[in-house]
Amino acid sequence: MVQSGGYVFQDGAPRGTMQNIPKAAVRYALYDDPAQADRVLGIRSALRHAEGEASFVRLLPTRPFGQAILEAVQNAHASIWVSAYYISGSSTSPIKDFYAALAEKAQQGLDVVVVSEYGPGTSARVREATYNFARELEQSGIRVLFMSGYRILHKKMILVDSQIALLGSANLTMAGTLQSDEMNVEIRQPAYVARMRKDFEKIMASALTADAANAKEIK
Repeated sequence: MVQSGGYVFQDGAPRGTMQNIPKAAVRYALYDDPAQADRVLGIRSALRHAEGEASFVRLLPTRPFGQAILEAVQNAHASIWVSAYYISGSSTSPIKDFYAALAEKAQQGLDVVVVSEYGPGTSARVREATYNFARELEQSGIRVLFMSGYRILHKKMILVDSQIALLGSANLTMAGTLQSDEMNVEIRQPAYVARMRKDFEKIMASALTADAANAKEIK
């Protein structure tokens, strides 16, 4: 039985004794009646409170992540900021359509920024592939920047209209959105997204243009 201050428990013996158990001593409580669980735990009230703060988090494995980033950029109205360790084009959806949507939004006048890695801690193959693809993105009006310091930029995040944040393990490649075993999240909690925006602004302040990053590497 459930009481206001705790639980009353009776073991399965024929004449088992009744025990009063305070709520603080209970780790898990399983209810077979959803209505009773709601009355005792206040589930609906907590849900309304969370929705009132516009709190929303969604877990996204590999393929759902690919679809989510495509939908997010296609519906963008003001800005799309991308931080990615490794970027590459593909003839396969959804990553092909993702980069096409970035280019289209940039041509429409949205603030589209891609910051990627070009430091000494990254293999020459990855740096070269990322650099070459970045130059293709620049031709579409996308602003491309590179981090070339002693630390490796391994942050993978996308901010859309300063309202939606997507981050996790996936690179913005065909493998990262279709083949690899990845896990990512989509967050729509304003305070959290605001903190991510500040972090991204710090990254942009330290980043270099593609030409500057390449010149630094040659030296």
